[in-house]
Amino acid sequence: MNRIKIYLLLIGVVSLIFGCNEIDQTYGGPWFVYTEAESGEVFESDPEILSVPVVVSSNDYSTQTAVTFKVESENATEGVDFEILNEGRDLIFEPGVAVQNIDIKFMDNDDADGDLEVIISLVSSNKGDYEIGKPGPDNAFSSYTLTILDDDCPFIPEDYSKALSGYETCKWWSDIECSKFEFLFIEEVSPNVYKYDVIGFWSGQIEGNHNDKWFAPGDVVTYLPVPVLIDLNDPVNPTIEILGGVGAVYNGDNYEVKATKADLYLSTCNKEMRFIYQMTDFASWVVDVEFELNFDFK
Repeated sequence: MNRIKIYLLLIGVVSLIFGCNEIDQTYGGPWFVYTEAESGEVFESDPEILSVPVVVSSNDYSTQTAVTFKVESENATEGVDFEILNEGRDLIFEPGVAVQNIDIKFMDNDDADGDLEVIISLVSSNKGDYEIGKPGPDNAFSSYTLTILDDDCPFIPEDYSKALSGYETCKWWSDIECSKFEFLFIEEVSPNVYKYDVIGFWSGQIEGNHNDKWFAPGDVVTYLPVPVLIDLNDPVNPTIEILGGVGAVYNGDNYEVKATKADLYLSTCNKEMRFIYQMTDFASWVVDVEFELNFDFK
């Protein structure tokens, strides 16, 4: 029986130290706060939010725990290269909560500025008997070193002039294939502003691979070029301006793209592009609906 108790206690300690998704009340301390990993890498053009988990190892279900962290870098600038999405520099663990995240958003640019390093360090907590980092002399897992990998490549407008398939997402469907798209580079109208004709707007709704597509045997559709401007003057916040016009003639009816200016996600190394467009208000179901298009030009 004693062996069984000891074995179960060891399992509890191991689960507490390495899992820590739940607080184990059988563990008697010391209590500590730590990052789940000590380092990581991400490309600067990655559009996803990076979450760095911070864990409180404790048996205290009854009171709130606050953990303070700091962010330091010698070559990266917060607000330019990355953004911490948490409010302030405190993580608040409500009673019974063991894990909170430090969330980081990355800001792409077209400058070959090399890899950047950001160090996020746990500083203190409001619980005086909680250690920072895992127990031991080296304070392991008390900080997280993030390397933001430079993946900048020059924008070559001709690389984005081709026929290709894309994917459309809106509030009714996700990633329906649109196989009728073509980007035609026209000219650089001003420094870092590029004009294209884009063919294929509406093809997701009319012919896409979803249950509500409009196209049926005997239908006739013609897709027409819609002029757009890609503005890369602000590499952190590039935009695409869809100048509007008839994008498709379907069974004799004109279907227009609304003139709009939208944020543009553009990875010049991965040759990926993502933006939204809107339609004219010909029917109530399209009013204020954003249709997101994703393209891979590789």
